Amino acid sequence: MKLAIPKVCIQSKTLLCGVLLFLGLSSSISAQPIGDSQSKPESPKPTQLNTVSKSSKTLKGDSQNSKAVLNRQDLIAKVQSFYAAVRDFQADFKQTYTYHIYGRKKGSTGKVFFKKPARMRWDYETPTQRIFVADGKTLWVYEPEEAQVFKRDLSSAQLPIALRFMQGEAQLDQEFNITSLSMDTDQLVILSLTPKSPSPDFTMLKLKVDASNGEVKSSTLIDPTGNSNEITFVAAKVNQDLPNSGFSFTPPQGVRVIDEENSP
Repeated sequence: MKLAIPKVCIQSKTLLCGVLLFLGLSSSISAQPIGDSQSKPESPKPTQLNTVSKSSKTLKGDSQNSKAVLNRQDLIAKVQSFYAAVRDFQADFKQTYTYHIYGRKKGSTGKVFFKKPARMRWDYETPTQRIFVADGKTLWVYEPEEAQVFKRDLSSAQLPIALRFMQGEAQLDQEFNITSLSMDTDQLVILSLTPKSPSPDFTMLKLKVDASNGEVKSSTLIDPTGNSNEITFVAAKVNQDLPNSGFSFTPPQGVRVIDEENSP
């Protein structure tokens, strides 16, 4: 399956592009304001999504040591089972983009939220604030410092592997060849995958998986030039009944809206 690079990657920043490539091109947005609609756009305050209760639920797998779970098909089945049972997902994230030729790295941090069906939100906090919001039909990319919003209609696009995978729909062994399985720690296993259908955008996907329950702790995409885009999830919580309102977006007054469907 081809994972096309969106035009927003060309106009925007590399780390923004990294998220779009990780998720592919996915969902959409609703219609609640995310900033100050009367003056200069303010930073969004997704308070509905940021609070995690102390009684938050986590999906538990069996307690057997990962060394006994190094069968590829068993591990794939655990990963599929984990995300099939997840209704919503939230975590802190750390993203590291490595430029292979220059040996340079760019990092960013923030919070990420997913909810079935096809909703997602990425709140970049450092080094620059940016927001991605999607509800299954439209993707918005909001850059407060630039006072601009990118809009992309995704209603007719096939959900890419990364988003379908997080929703428990995609079958990894049908989309990818499993090239290797290696230990990272006693509990974490690195699963290296190559797409069965060649992609011009990435040559390998590496998943760091908790072998006890199939949860993906990090995902790394490697492109044809050797650059890598790694996203690590921290303090993940699942099935918190995240409100739909947290995945809604209305461009604040005064920002430039760039509609990619109508761009020359």
